[in-house]
Amino acid sequence: MEEVRIGVIGCGSMGRALARTLEEVKGAKVTTCADSDEERARTLAGELGARAFSDYRDLLALDDVDAVIIATPGFMHEEMAVASAEAGKHIFCEKPMALSVASCDRMIEAARKAGVKLMVGQVLRYIPRFAKIKEIVDSGVLGEPFGMSIIRISGGWGGDDVSWRRRKEMVGGVLFEVNVHELDFMCYIMGDVERVAAFTGNYVHGEVDYEDMVHLVLRFRNGGIGSLVGGMSSAIGTYEGKVFCRKGSIFWGWEGLRYRKFEGEEVHVGDEELPTEPGVRRELREFVEAIRDGKPVTIPGEEGRRAVEVVEAAYRSAELGQEVVLPLEGR
Repeated sequence: MEEVRIGVIGCGSMGRALARTLEEVKGAKVTTCADSDEERARTLAGELGARAFSDYRDLLALDDVDAVIIATPGFMHEEMAVASAEAGKHIFCEKPMALSVASCDRMIEAARKAGVKLMVGQVLRYIPRFAKIKEIVDSGVLGEPFGMSIIRISGGWGGDDVSWRRRKEMVGGVLFEVNVHELDFMCYIMGDVERVAAFTGNYVHGEVDYEDMVHLVLRFRNGGIGSLVGGMSSAIGTYEGKVFCRKGSIFWGWEGLRYRKFEGEEVHVGDEELPTEPGVRRELREFVEAIRDGKPVTIPGEEGRRAVEVVEAAYRSAELGQEVVLPLEGR
């Protein structure tokens, strides 16, 4: 396939960013845009020289669309992904993959049955600093990782505050809408989660009908331990993390990335040492290459599902007031 013809479903801020980035990807061409706000679809389509639709099903009915980008709120992902698979379109689905493991399973099965590719936009692992952390861990210089901690917290949505983000039925909660990124990255480094204990609450943003503070403790199948603090209830924002390995540790935050062996000097990783390809471009490039070259996608539905299962287990733990063991039963 010389060129992958792509339809963008959802022309909000994320859909626009993905569509514009696709213009930089060799062998990709955005040919159609769909959004329930037809004017928004027309505006993006006009910018890209594409056709616009107000109903994504009209886009799926076209023979000259090979793949779709689904960039709508999470509660819509299952319906759109299943319909796309049934229409024979390859699928790139923004995170979260869906708002339940059951929905993820139906998406995976629909893609398998249709013989199309399904990739999930868990882009954090491809952001240059995080890609470098993975590179350091995989090099073995620090030994096996046994612990990991991330804090990502802010005071609210800022410029991304739109009405649907305030409703749990549409976003699933802050773990689905935001911290599914960190949970995917933790699994990327540490492997599968075995059990979860979570505590949540709403303390600042009463206008939002879900938690604005979350604390999670994770036990991984490799015996390691992890923790995550997230939310949007802090007047001072921060984003930092640590990976503890048998021979050394990695620390990162807004001040940069550094690591040290127990027997050695601390190493500060400069920006010039980070991968240069932007994360969003890398994930889209790999999606297009998988289609063109007939290769497996690099972030398959099963990995999107894994992060969703940890989120679902965390909410179940918070609700029951007890630790929850994975895999989940009684979904």
